[in-house]
Amino acid sequence: MSQRLFLVRHGRTGWNEGGRYLGRSDIDLEESGVEESKRLATWAASASLNGIVTSPAQRARHTAAIVAAHVGLDVCVDERLRELDFGAAEGRTLTELLAEDPELVTRFEMDPVEHHMPDGEHPRAAVHRMQAAIREVPDARVLVVTHNTVLRLLVCHWLGIPLAQYRRLLPRAEHCAITEVRVSGGGFALHRYNAAP
Repeated sequence: MSQRLFLVRHGRTGWNEGGRYLGRSDIDLEESGVEESKRLATWAASASLNGIVTSPAQRARHTAAIVAAHVGLDVCVDERLRELDFGAAEGRTLTELLAEDPELVTRFEMDPVEHHMPDGEHPRAAVHRMQAAIREVPDARVLVVTHNTVLRLLVCHWLGIPLAQYRRLLPRAEHCAITEVRVSGGGFALHRYNAAP
């Protein structure tokens, strides 16, 4: 069976604007994030989607709900699509962390996988759970609403890029931008990344 998956990062929140690490905190969309989600919904109306699956985070569920209301689909919530748990960095900026512990930030910037944030989730574990969630998506053309870091980690994994390079090679997933992947016979082909809806 061949699938088309359209992975998107949720719409913008206030913490995203400030560059704060936003993992497990449940922050909703700000007005610009709602507008981004509406533009995504307009794109979705002509994308022939037959499924929507989302992270349970409020910002992702809100994005998915705006799209779902526009295209008349139900939303499936999957805990495994959550953002990486940033541990001690949650709610803080890299600049704040640098002022407090320059060595920690230096190690993180050199290898954000092996030196991920203290008390946070290991990025390899996040890739494992994301893959498990994707494997269980039943429909052929599915919108997957998830998060910045886990999306980039998953794309690196699919392309055979060392996970430690995710911050350098894929600096960010834009809000409500489309990453389109074809899944066939257990293999993945990237058709577009960070495309405007």
